[in-house]
Amino acid sequence: MEGARVEPWTMQQTLAEAPVSMLPSERLLLYALVRGLRPRRSLEIGTLFGGSALIIGAALDEIGEGALICVDPEPQVSAENWRRVAHRATLLTARSPEVLATAQQTAGGRFDFVLIDGDHSHAGALRDINGTVPVLADRAYVIFHDAHFPEVASAIDAALQLHPELEDCGTLTADRQVDDAGLVWGGLRLLRFTRTGTAPAASLPAAASDNGSGDTAAALASIIGSTTGLGSPDARRAAEALLDPAAYPIDYLGRIREAWIQPDREFVAQLFQLLLGRAVDAPSSDAHCAALASGTSRLAMIRAIATAPEAAARGLPTAWLDRLATLAPGLEAAHASRPTRLVDRLARSARRALRLPWIIEQIHLLGTAQGRQIAEQDRRTQETTERVAALAHEQRLYMATTTSDWNAARGTFVDQQRTLEALRAEVESLAREVRTLTARLDEKK
Repeated sequence: MEGARVEPWTMQQTLAEAPVSMLPSERLLLYALVRGLRPRRSLEIGTLFGGSALIIGAALDEIGEGALICVDPEPQVSAENWRRVAHRATLLTARSPEVLATAQQTAGGRFDFVLIDGDHSHAGALRDINGTVPVLADRAYVIFHDAHFPEVASAIDAALQLHPELEDCGTLTADRQVDDAGLVWGGLRLLRFTRTGTAPAASLPAAASDNGSGDTAAALASIIGSTTGLGSPDARRAAEALLDPAAYPIDYLGRIREAWIQPDREFVAQLFQLLLGRAVDAPSSDAHCAALASGTSRLAMIRAIATAPEAAARGLPTAWLDRLATLAPGLEAAHASRPTRLVDRLARSARRALRLPWIIEQIHLLGTAQGRQIAEQDRRTQETTERVAALAHEQRLYMATTTSDWNAARGTFVDQQRTLEALRAEVESLAREVRTLTARLDEKK
């Protein structure tokens, strides 16, 4: 892979063209995390075509420092793409975890950031995690791709039981892909590592903010905002959730949103698993489904289960319930009827731009309200069009019935033409309003 260095891609080029099986939201989040965490030493397990290495390398180029060690037994990175990242990266053609000690030596120390996207079997993913723990620096972050894949998810859960030093920061992207066999892929899940016996430290390396205050949350929020398009309050919320994963050890809002769109019985089953940590028994399933059929709202059922003694006994947090209450109308509307094209577009735009689950729901709510406004404007436009057609018809009648008095008919015709032009101007004004509203919505991408 030797040769003249190729000019690195810009962030936009990298996110759009990097050869990696990641959704747009996953690419953005990976870039934003690396840029915000500012790791000195990064490790990638599973390089293949080098797409995620290009994304990490682009983020490191943006901050101007940091090295990347890539591990893959059979890499297929093109020479041109490797030259784009070779000034930052070293490729070890070997298997994990056997080569990880060598990777640490090559990097010159333990790793601050690790992307695991290698063997997707339960045993293989768990082996990669177990091998990674010894080479992690204190307060390091480990992110898994395809965290929705069942075997990867179960391996992560098993690793959390085996390694109390690992703290689950939750699944940060709700998007998923389903292949022809029905298998679910995608999803980025973040863990934080705290080496036993070390003194408490800041969650992230101090990233200098634009104003030089050293406020890590503000700096990360600025990075997330600039790379994803999120507004300041939402970017700040996302940054604080990353800095304090204890506040969101499980993404209850994202998981509830996914369950909400399911049929009643599957909805109940997922609630029991998420909130009570167990499978629902047949009598409980029947009783809850009957309650939903008789008019109990899904929000009321979630609140009842989340505040039940069984949930309290296992320490289930409930602060997220208030947030869910503000999202429930949009979720109910999405469940009750097929979303409008506008809401579909907003949701897709949100996912492309890394709107985290609670942000996606805000967009759904906005889309529902704005959709009603556009529907009302469409109705008014249709009424105006019908009025124009009626006047045109009356105009034709006048022409047919007033041939004996041409001058009078001509005067009436001119008046109607003026009325018609006024109505056409109203139609054009309404159309401009629709275009303006659509442009405002598109700006939220």
